[in-house]
Amino acid sequence: MANCPNCGSSDITLKQETNVSWGRAFVGYALFGVVGGAVGAVTGNDRTVNACLDCGSTWKAETLYQILQMIKISTNTILDLSIERDRIYLNQFIEDITPYIEFASRAKADAEKKCKEAIYNESAGSLNLGCIFPIVIGGGLLSTGIFFKSPLSFFISLVITISPIFIALAIEKLTKTERDKKVKKFKAIKENTIVEAENKLQWAISEFRDKHQ
Repeated sequence: MANCPNCGSSDITLKQETNVSWGRAFVGYALFGVVGGAVGAVTGNDRTVNACLDCGSTWKAETLYQILQMIKISTNTILDLSIERDRIYLNQFIEDITPYIEFASRAKADAEKKCKEAIYNESAGSLNLGCIFPIVIGGGLLSTGIFFKSPLSFFISLVITISPIFIALAIEKLTKTERDKKVKKFKAIKENTIVEAENKLQWAISEFRDKHQ
């Protein structure tokens, strides 16, 4: 039986609503991947919420389900919301853990954004050989037409034509190697940032669990 997370009442109805009064701190965050991805999703209409007929609180069923699953998995505690003590535990968990969840979510989003921007900037700085080839070959053909008076002049003009291409290829290879190293570094920084934020969240949950044993 479902119970209101605020007052414990079982007098609950469904209504169409865009805002909720309970659990708002959790809404809008991709939270639950940072605790091991062990909670499932509850599907339903995005505008449908549960409403308590006694205290008037409104909440998303999937939000409450995920928080209860998060508590069950991370603290090994199964809550019965008809009991006041368990409702206090639930709401204290939200109050204590929300800042760390928000931090983990922002850290993940910022790290991914910065990594993506850095990789894009590195890619934008690479040589465009597709543009170099026509210019070099065109210039070489022109010089060949001008200097093609003897085999030696033809050889010289051919070298003039081909050499920049090999130089450009060599430079591009070196540039790509350096770029790949930087991209790998950016990805490592991103992963380290996410892991650090997740570790802080896990620490906060562990502290909460120890405190409420």
